[in-house]
Amino acid sequence: METAGPRRLVYLSTILVPETRARAGRFVATVAPLFIGNHIADHVEKERTVAASAIDWTIVRSAKLGNAPSNGRYQAGTDVAATNQLAMVPRADLARFMLSTLDDDRFVRAKPAIVI
Repeated sequence: METAGPRRLVYLSTILVPETRARAGRFVATVAPLFIGNHIADHVEKERTVAASAIDWTIVRSAKLGNAPSNGRYQAGTDVAATNQLAMVPRADLARFMLSTLDDDRFVRAKPAIVI
């Protein structure tokens, strides 16, 4: 990554990686890996690659995404947990949060989650 020249990277992962899986809620954390375990494993490996790089990175771990209009009612941070396991984060809210991390040093080399 360093040779390609970017100074900043914001990577979209999933809250279902083992480190934060419990924050998705018990049902989702138990059932989802049975169906998308390979997808989760891919994110684990990609996170490892990003975190090992020397650039400024943020790994955003999202709950399930939905197509509802932006409502701004999401929570984001390194210690947030889903309050509704079945609620979906509007993609527009995810995009807004990811763009905001570009100018917010709080999340440089951090792994915030975004949930409802």
